[in-house]
Amino acid sequence: MTRLGAVLAVGSLAVTGLVLSQDAPAEAVFATNDNAPFGNLIDWFDWGGGGAIPMGQYTNTRVVGASEIVTVCTLSNATSALKSYKPGGFQGDGLDNLYNVGGTDGANTMNIGITNVEKRVDVNFDVSCTMKVGTVGGSDHVTVDIPGLVVADAESSVVDRGEFIEARPASPSTTTWRLIGRYLGEGCDSSLEANLGADGALNFKPVPDQCTSGSPTAVLFMDGSAGAHIRMFGASTTAVAIGVVSYVDYADGPASYGAAGVLDFPSWSGGEVQPGVSDLMSSDLKLATIGQPQTRLGHLTDGEPLPPFSADAKGDDNNAETNDEDLAVPAAITGYRGGVVIIKDLVCAGPGRVFAWIDFNGDSVFDPVTERGGPVPTTAGGLVTPAAIPCGAQAGEEKTFSVAWNVPADARPTAPGEKTLVRIGITTDQRPAEQPMLLAIGGELEDHAVDFELDPYIVTKASNGSA
Repeated sequence: MTRLGAVLAVGSLAVTGLVLSQDAPAEAVFATNDNAPFGNLIDWFDWGGGGAIPMGQYTNTRVVGASEIVTVCTLSNATSALKSYKPGGFQGDGLDNLYNVGGTDGANTMNIGITNVEKRVDVNFDVSCTMKVGTVGGSDHVTVDIPGLVVADAESSVVDRGEFIEARPASPSTTTWRLIGRYLGEGCDSSLEANLGADGALNFKPVPDQCTSGSPTAVLFMDGSAGAHIRMFGASTTAVAIGVVSYVDYADGPASYGAAGVLDFPSWSGGEVQPGVSDLMSSDLKLATIGQPQTRLGHLTDGEPLPPFSADAKGDDNNAETNDEDLAVPAAITGYRGGVVIIKDLVCAGPGRVFAWIDFNGDSVFDPVTERGGPVPTTAGGLVTPAAIPCGAQAGEEKTFSVAWNVPADARPTAPGEKTLVRIGITTDQRPAEQPMLLAIGGELEDHAVDFELDPYIVTKASNGSA
């Protein structure tokens, strides 16, 4: 049976999809198919199968160790009743070919559309999202700015029946529309016409018509606004879904060291939709790409959907994403009890503060006091004062730094076949970050498995081989 309609989906870039709770039942999910554009980043809110979606607040809480990321999206000012929709419910849908859980078409389980109940009506409502970070259940949460939302055509539209999708950013003067993904079914020669108005509203629809093999589908990032006014019309069905932009770079050492990470947001370039009318399927419009954050360790960083715990601290290195564990930490470190060890010639980009730990006694946890590093002592034979190490004042400026540790009295060498762990993090977060099991805001975290050799006579500086 052929059903004509239009569905809009608005998603969020995030590191992982977790339970959404508060005023109405929903959860946040990310696609599991391998070909999803930025699939490990875009977190779509799932509204359940066919249920009513009332106006109100919807809260997604992600727990990282003792900390939590609390994202609240508010739906308001709806002009018509809404319910949920699952992309793939109509054979012309394209979004389920880009993002799905379980497969395409009827196999997809992502109910990420918010759809109209009344037919042939203009559907309008507002969405706005905020994010806070703090201790689980605590009162210390701080607000984090959300860079933008993702907007995607989730179901096939029919132009000659007046169907369209439109999103107007809440902050049009600071918003750039970027194309980050698209789909066109086999044998379909339709285009996806976009009209970007002076008020920042982006209206798009397939021209001349939908395709049953998969209508032209675009995924767009509303870069610069965490809220939007949604307007859509469907001869039968029209819809929207909500989410937020973020990722977490998790520690990837053994689970015994705790879940730790740094919350950050990717920078974007290219893929800009120009004012006026354009074709989002045109090869002349290249997809946007993500860049590195200003504050980082080494030259690269990325995010993971879940903590990639691993015995050899290579869970992040070996995943399908960019290997961002590029600090030149030496494979072996030598020191003596009561002495000092130093890792030098590491690279960071600021602004930010560096924190570091070594598990000297091999008990598979970090002591936040005796195993925490700090700046290299300024006097010969001096001891290390555990403290943050500043990294640059200019945005994105790379510099080299060294980190030093006092070797505690209970330090022991690693046995043959064993490793111990070095954890180094950088953050722009001005909250206290002395604990090795932390969730910081802005930056990167790296774990490295190393040998620790105990020399009873001398102190040896650990070197990565450079001068």
